[in-house]
Amino acid sequence: MKRVFLFLGIMAGQLIQASAETWHVSPAFDPLADGSAQHPFSAIQQAMDSAAPGDRVLVQPGVYTGEYNKNLDFGGKALLVESASGPSNAIIDCEGAGRGLYFHSGETTNSVFSGFTIGHANTREVL
Repeated sequence: MKRVFLFLGIMAGQLIQASAETWHVSPAFDPLADGSAQHPFSAIQQAMDSAAPGDRVLVQPGVYTGEYNKNLDFGGKALLVESASGPSNAIIDCEGAGRGLYFHSGETTNSVFSGFTIGHANTREVL
């Protein structure tokens, strides 16, 4: 029995790894946005909401403002949200209202946010 469970565990891990998707975000609005590299979303939260656990959200250089680019919520999902070219090139401007991230749904260390600068946040605001 132990071999059967081990074999199934390895297979499940390989299936999860093979099905992980990358969702793309760019600050430019695209009316055909579907999160693909050719038609990226313009809002980080839209990509995070579309992503499944284990997926990656790749954010292109730019300044991100507006309702769906602040108070970013992983929704308890294990996601990798990262900038394509580092914190000096991917800026989340909270415009004085809200915060960059909001972890409150049981996220673990598998929920990763990397390579951003967050500015003009208001951490006193209650969500």
